Amino acid sequence: MYRDAERNRTPSEEVLWKGTMQAGDLMHIPRGFWHTATRLGSGSSGHSLHVTFGFTRRTGVTWANFLADAARADEAFRQNLESAEGAAHNVLADKLSALAAGYSPERYLDELRSSTPPARHLPHVAALGRPDGVAAVTEFAPSIVRSGDRVQVCGGAKRLTFHERAEPSLRTLLSCHPVYLDGATDDITTLADLLITEGLCEPLTEESSSGYTDLVTPVTYSKQPPTSA
Repeated sequence: MYRDAERNRTPSEEVLWKGTMQAGDLMHIPRGFWHTATRLGSGSSGHSLHVTFGFTRRTGVTWANFLADAARADEAFRQNLESAEGAAHNVLADKLSALAAGYSPERYLDELRSSTPPARHLPHVAALGRPDGVAAVTEFAPSIVRSGDRVQVCGGAKRLTFHERAEPSLRTLLSCHPVYLDGATDDITTLADLLITEGLCEPLTEESSSGYTDLVTPVTYSKQPPTSA
């Protein structure tokens, strides 16, 4: 949440773990736990490097912040609170309650997932030819809903409609697995090109392919799997 209700300024005297990590080791440190790290030895030579990743979670506070931003559209919430009468305070409480009821946490999460654009990626240059593979790059997995003979894809701040026959390929291309197009039909590669143009997918490069190695099962349309990057 980036801001605690009560700051933890005093480290605990209890040591939960102390040891030596090796290259490639991974440690999970929950939020709020004091920790310190140093390299072995205290001489002037040698180097130590570590990388830290943080995971953002959506919490009740996140939802409350969203309601606060949504309330700005109502002039009543922009009035001077100190000069308002008690009755006006009751009106604000009622309006906030109605806003929370209309924008439940479920609705907030649904809109967040569909409206969040992908992170910035290098543009694909079509003149270089069709890519060998693609991968979905939206922050949240796109929603794929079939209605009659149409399939609607919502994700990456886009809302796209396709014919029902595109559904199997859409679910594969937007599965967050690397998809290699060697042996794919023209319909599938055309669909992949469209998803790249719309920003929901990006071509796999040698660098990005290596990020999936042995972590996520690739999808391939050819009889022989591609060589790992």
